[in-house]
Amino acid sequence: MCLVIIPYFAVPLGTKYAYFGWTGEGPPYAGEGISVAIVKPVFSATAYSASFGGPDSFYQFYSKHGNDSKNVTTDLNLLNVSIVDGWGWSGDLGKYISSYVGDYGLGSIAARSFTILSDIDVTEGGLFNQSGSSRFDVVVLGFTEYVTSEEYHAYQHFVALGGRLVMMDASSFVAEVKYYPQTNHLALVRGHNWGFNGKTAWHDVCCRWENENANWVGSSQCCTTYTDKMPCSAWWVQRKYDGVNITGNYSISAELKQRFGPVAFRCYREQREKHD
Repeated sequence: MCLVIIPYFAVPLGTKYAYFGWTGEGPPYAGEGISVAIVKPVFSATAYSASFGGPDSFYQFYSKHGNDSKNVTTDLNLLNVSIVDGWGWSGDLGKYISSYVGDYGLGSIAARSFTILSDIDVTEGGLFNQSGSSRFDVVVLGFTEYVTSEEYHAYQHFVALGGRLVMMDASSFVAEVKYYPQTNHLALVRGHNWGFNGKTAWHDVCCRWENENANWVGSSQCCTTYTDKMPCSAWWVQRKYDGVNITGNYSISAELKQRFGPVAFRCYREQREKHD
């Protein structure tokens, strides 16, 4: 019996991979395939910092002031915090692509090369060449709940140019944040039921780009049935949910229409698909 141990190793941002065992020394493999970027969701990891043993951040503010009926001017430091260089809820994605398995699977089989970027790289134009063309064929996102306006529109433009955006998690593009490169700070702008201008915070919209998301992503993070309609209710947001209207003539749409009719998935109980 032979035991093979696949190690995990830390990988710096911007590292390209090509084939099994390549450590970054020497020229990357330039064979056939596609060019893939995986975006490390440092903005969302920063917002959820305390959930992973880091300093208090956005969610400690939400918890303290969720029931406040007036504008809030205290604890605002929790909405303007230092960047946490982590994967957050996408930790498993980070481990996979940083392993020999990920190197071999993405590098040798599927892609000519793949690059680890961060939200900061995308905010600063890292998806495109100076000519404006896309640097990558495919961009993979993990749990990307918090993005800057520049980042959001970069993904939009990437897709408009023909790129493939693979979203591995739900709850993408819920809230807008602003990145300050001079201090490496992240501040909430709008979304997740709050607005913030640096001096005052107030209750605001849940989904920053709700209408825009419906026009190119497919939808925003949705909702649930009312709490008196068990078992199709959930605690985490109080909005009416009547199902998904199936549109279009794609093969998947046709199959869903044949099986469920014009409206599918009438009961949606969970917050994110990872619980299903």
